[in-house]
Amino acid sequence: MLGLMLAMVTKIALPLMQQNRLAVTQQNMARIVSVLSVYAQRNNRIPCPADANAEDAAQPTGAEVGSGPDGAGVPAVDNTVGCAIGPPERPIAFNEGIVPYRTLGLNPDDVVDAQGSYITYHVNANFSRNPASAFNAHAWCRTSSWISGDINQTSLKARFCCSDMAIPNQEITVQDSKGVSLFPFKRDSANYLSVNSLYDGPALSQPSNNITTIIFVLVSHGDSGGGAFLSNGARSPATANTGAAETENMNGDNTFVWGMRSNASGDLHYDDIVMWRTQDQVYSETGGTCALP
Repeated sequence: MLGLMLAMVTKIALPLMQQNRLAVTQQNMARIVSVLSVYAQRNNRIPCPADANAEDAAQPTGAEVGSGPDGAGVPAVDNTVGCAIGPPERPIAFNEGIVPYRTLGLNPDDVVDAQGSYITYHVNANFSRNPASAFNAHAWCRTSSWISGDINQTSLKARFCCSDMAIPNQEITVQDSKGVSLFPFKRDSANYLSVNSLYDGPALSQPSNNITTIIFVLVSHGDSGGGAFLSNGARSPATANTGAAETENMNGDNTFVWGMRSNASGDLHYDDIVMWRTQDQVYSETGGTCALP
């Protein structure tokens, strides 16, 4: 009888515990999204990821990679690989790591999920570059109301509505469980002007397809934690119950899967939580719109 009662209590309690962990993780991730958006609005860029390896002396623990020994510098984002570790002559791409809590003014406990695992942070490094640098912008951004002088990135609107895609292989894709992209339209790559050619003529028409470039993604790797970064910088290995979509979310590339939770075993298992922001969303959170002025 006692065994039966315990089994009944367990059957009721486990789903409640799972729901509670889900709610806590979602709240933590939503807060991180909000803090990242505020950082972007204040700094005209999003930070590079942090290295979970506490032994990395290139920057303090929790600071974005490339920010220097005091963590206060803006990384020199490499024009070939994006956010990077290693010497400048041999940069290694580091566009995926943990949330840079020190850079964002957060505590380490703020960037983990309810299981205590680090939340993965992946960036489009085009939006992590120093806004003091000059690079191309779409011509319909290069008006006096969108930029200052001849450097497009000094305007928040130009930065997040029309920033160029100079660093290759940064485009982030979020798919549903059937492999269909949630954001099918890529940037309109035409009509980019050289850095020093201020465009202040008639407003150009908006591209036929909406520009919805994803600039960062957050992933909680669920109860198993497979794919979450460990304190030594390695990733927690997959388990026998890691699903195919979960494997995609831990392989380090630019493609992520957002899906419905499933406790099924094997390839169908999915308990990741995926959140993201597009360039348009970040700017809209200032109360603005990426429509033409």
